[in-house]
Amino acid sequence: MRGAGTAAYRIDPEIGLAVDVTATGDTPASSKVNMELGKGPCVKVRDPGMLSPWRPNSTQTTEHNPPMRTLLVLSFLLAVIVGCGEKSADPSQAKEAGKTATAAEPSPGGSESQLKSAYEKAKAAYAAKSQDEKLKVEYVQATVSYATAVMSGDGAPKDKYPRALELYDEALAIDPKNGEAKVNRQLILDIYEQMGKEPPKPKGK
Repeated sequence: MRGAGTAAYRIDPEIGLAVDVTATGDTPASSKVNMELGKGPCVKVRDPGMLSPWRPNSTQTTEHNPPMRTLLVLSFLLAVIVGCGEKSADPSQAKEAGKTATAAEPSPGGSESQLKSAYEKAKAAYAAKSQDEKLKVEYVQATVSYATAVMSGDGAPKDKYPRALELYDEALAIDPKNGEAKVNRQLILDIYEQMGKEPPKPKGK
């Protein structure tokens, strides 16, 4: 999957749709995953080395930057074509898979540097007036938005995942019920578990 970007570099396409293989969970000694042989295609969300971004890097729609909805429709049509004639997955299994593999609604877009700046400003404003409920909400949202940008960014996993975890923990300390922070934090912890590694300890512990 990662080689697709390198392979496409020379032709510089406007849209790229990569098709790859994945592991299955119904063979001897295999990991317990939701994929099964003969039950159609899968949409990649994450693996031990990466998390697929939940939104395009740019929210602007131009002639050379088609809307995300178009890309999603094309991806869905390809999945239907590839899976045509395959045995349908058990609805109960599909529902359960959706619970574990789907992230919460993503935060508003923006570049990582812009989101970092917004996070720092919101944090400073909240520190100066912590009783203000509006500033609290803005601080949590800015923290989660920045964390999600770090998590799905281009940084090395050894750098971005610990930083994203730290930011999600920071947001959850203020708002323990924040859905995006809880779901994406768990995705990162699952990656460490798949790699057989201990997740980084929170600062001060």
